[in-house]
Amino acid sequence: MLSTFHVFLAAETRVNGEVDWYGILDADPRDDNETLKKKYRKLALMLHPDKNSSVGADGAFKHVSEAWKFLSDKDKRAAYDRKKSLYTMYQKVSVLNPGKHDALLSSTFEDHILLLLLYNLSSGIVVSTSQI
Repeated sequence: MLSTFHVFLAAETRVNGEVDWYGILDADPRDDNETLKKKYRKLALMLHPDKNSSVGADGAFKHVSEAWKFLSDKDKRAAYDRKKSLYTMYQKVSVLNPGKHDALLSSTFEDHILLLLLYNLSSGIVVSTSQI
């Protein structure tokens, strides 16, 4: 029952507006594919509808299967990790005090430009600074 609750809670958690795929599998982004597979299998066996008749187990099993399907795709996982990393970097930059002269960014306009650049990077679009 606790695993079912954990999976549903993780499925509702959003990271940068997206599902927390690692949270659903109780995994770490640094886990290699084999470790992710082990975590998936453990949860899948525990939550499989043929083995677990508790309320919500079938829904939790679907979330776990979807998380594994997403994270086992190397391209999707790499894009997801890159986007999470860029968003984390943007969050760190945007909390700088804009009143300080030594801050990396000093205005709201520059924050928006950085966000646009980060978004473009995560989408695979290359923008040179001369285009800004």
